[in-house]
This record gives sequence, C-alpha cells and structure tokens, in this order.
Amino acid sequence: MIGIYPTWQPIYASQGIATFPLRENKVPAIRNFLRVGMKGSGQLAAKFLECDTLGFATGPRSKITVLDIDTADENILADAIDRHGKTPVVVRTASGKWHVWYRHNGERRRIRPWRASSLPIDLLGVGGMVVAPPSKTQAGCYKIVQGSLDDVASLPIIRGIDPTLLGSALKVGQKLNQSFHEIQEGNRNSLLWQHCMREAHRCHTLEEMVDVARTFNERCNPPLPSEEIIKTAKSAWTKTTEGNNRFGRHGVFFDTDETNRMISVDQDAFVLLAFLRANNGPDRTFMIANPLSKKLNWTVKRLANARRTLTQTHLQQVRRPSRHLGPALYRWKNNGSRI
Repeated sequence: MIGIYPTWQPIYASQGIATFPLRENKVPAIRNFLRVGMKGSGQLAAKFLECDTLGFATGPRSKITVLDIDTADENILADAIDRHGKTPVVVRTASGKWHVWYRHNGERRRIRPWRASSLPIDLLGVGGMVVAPPSKTQAGCYKIVQGSLDDVASLPIIRGIDPTLLGSALKVGQKLNQSFHEIQEGNRNSLLWQHCMREAHRCHTLEEMVDVARTFNERCNPPLPSEEIIKTAKSAWTKTTEGNNRFGRHGVFFDTDETNRMISVDQDAFVLLAFLRANNGPDRTFMIANPLSKKLNWTVKRLANARRTLTQTHLQQVRRPSRHLGPALYRWKNNGSRI
C-alpha cells in the first residue's frame, strides 16, 4: 500500500516545497534532511513507499516561516494571528496544537523567543523543520483546518517580529544546518537536562514539560529512549516546582567601586541599570521605551535622563527610534560588564 509521503510528495513539489520522510515519532528518516532539494525529494518518495509522515525545511528553501503554537488554546492562536497578521494557511497538529504558515522573510529558528510574555510559541525559520499535513504520527494526524496548499503562493510576511530574530538566510542557515538535529551520543543527556531546566520556567504543567523534552529529542541522533525523556522532564519539573531551578535566571551584580560611584553621581541611572541587568542577559538586544517610566514610577523625562547617562557608559544604541520600526534598541557595551 502506498503511504502518505509518496502520495503527497509530488503535491508539495508542485508548490515548490521539497519534502522528506519522517518516522512516526517525527524524527527525520534520513540524514542531511535540511539540504533535500526537489530532485532528492522525488527520489526519496520512490524509496519510502510506505511512509505516512513527511516534513519540510522552514526558511529560504521552502520560503515558509511557521509559528509553532505549543498549546491547543484557540485564544492564544487568535491572539498570535491578530499580533502577527492574518494568513490563509493554519494547520492543526496531531496533538491538537497549531502551525500558522507565513512567507519566509529571513526569520531564524527560535524556541520561545517571546520570553518576556511566556508565550508557548516557537518561531520556525532558517534551520527549522515542520511536520507537514496530512502526516500520520504516533499521536494522530496533521490537518490543514484553514486554506489549502494552493494558498502557499499568497502567504503574507509575518508582522511584529523583533529585528533580532531576523538575519542573513544563507549565513544563519549554514550555521544552523551544522547543529540542528546533530546532537550525538555522549552529550545528549546533559544537553537535554539543561534545555528542560531553562524551558521549565515557561511550562504550566508536567505534560508541557514532557512535550518540550520530546521536541528537543527530535534533534538527537540517535534519539534518547522515551523513558529517559520522561525521567528527565519529571526531574526538571520537580526542581522547578520546588523553587530550586536557577537556569536562565538573570542576576544583578555591582562591585563596591561601581556601586559607590553611581550612587554618588546619578542614583536614577543606578536604579535603571539594576533593572536592565536583572531583565537582560549579556547578549540581549532590548528596548528602554518611555512606557517603562510607569513601571519605575518615574516621569518620562526622568527615565530619559537616566537612559542618556547609561548610553554614555554602559549601553550602545543599535537602532534609532522610528515610526515604522518602533522604539530604539540597545545592547550592552562589553557584554554588560562593568565600565
């Protein structure tokens, strides 16, 4: 009996999308799957005749970026579409969650990029992959619930994406192709543990924690056993619920000289610096927009003065404010170290 993959491979190919076979656990059935082109895809369809699961690389190769909404909550789906723009193609995953398709515009692959809002959404761009409908997996079937493959040519570009999530498709793609799904034996367990501990802060249930671990396991070659995945997820969840998870948490450090100097010269700059250090890691690009004044219980002028002081000592402006792009963006000088 001919499977779903060889049946749908030519249909996707007619839309310019090169697909590849997946196992039922959503792990690619081949190596170097992100490099599969149209010719190779056709050859694979002839080889994997009974395969019922297919996927494709997001990014410049398929010209598709996907919002991977890791919850079945339709309100979060609606909010995401309202924030990032309407699109003709929405897919319901085998577990009842959502994939929202957009035209690729240089977006990178980022897991939980909207950290400040704890949104359970991944951005699948350069270096990512997605399970394609109507794939059949261990959990069920993927289905296009809005639109069809004929709408791929009219996909809109996603709106409301931070510029730091964009990049050169070629350079970023080359880098991610080397690392994505290339976690080999020897460090799989430790990297899974670290990933679970960082992501646990954004999970609301143990089930979500296990799902995060299973998603990470898709990058392992070969994959870890299911019982190891569940064990690690439970351990990370226990640490987090007991308040013992310090992964991914920023701290604030001032040595004595810096503290004494700033308090004596500009106490507002000291307070603003403490707030920014507590909420932004050394490699982060961030805003210091005027609405922050309300959070600090300051006037806008007071915030502007403190911000101006820090741009002379600790901060570097990387984007000027613009009516079209939004508030200015900043990053740390010398990775946030003391100046």
